[in-house]
Amino acid sequence: MSELQPIRITKEYRWEMGHRLSYHTEGCQNLHGHSYRIIVGLTGQTNDGGMIFDFGDISRIIKPIIDELDHSTMLHQEDQPLVNFLQSQSMKLTLVPFHPTTEELARWLIQKVIGQLPTAPNIHSLDLTVFETATSTVTLTHNFS
Repeated sequence: MSELQPIRITKEYRWEMGHRLSYHTEGCQNLHGHSYRIIVGLTGQTNDGGMIFDFGDISRIIKPIIDELDHSTMLHQEDQPLVNFLQSQSMKLTLVPFHPTTEELARWLIQKVIGQLPTAPNIHSLDLTVFETATSTVTLTHNFS
């Protein structure tokens, strides 16, 4: 009898978000935005219901995170005086303890997803790809033991 091969499922989401890298010297130090995309993937074996994980359950985890980020400006929490100015204008901000590069955004996102993903013995790994532009991506993978 042949062994069942793992299956990978994915779900994609999009949002608009501004950011800046205050230390940068080649353009990204300016406040600017991107049309971000994220692809969330789960790899594993099907459960008794024939699924790796329900797509609707993935959305219940991801949509609140995307809603938090959509049309916000993500800034390092110490990016003063820009933080103060945008707060004084009642702008939607996402303040983080890191420079909001795509790499750090991906790391932040995967930790949020891992923290909300229920333990399921049939899921082997979670991968997350963040598209900052149409041609620039970062992918992280978390393997469940």
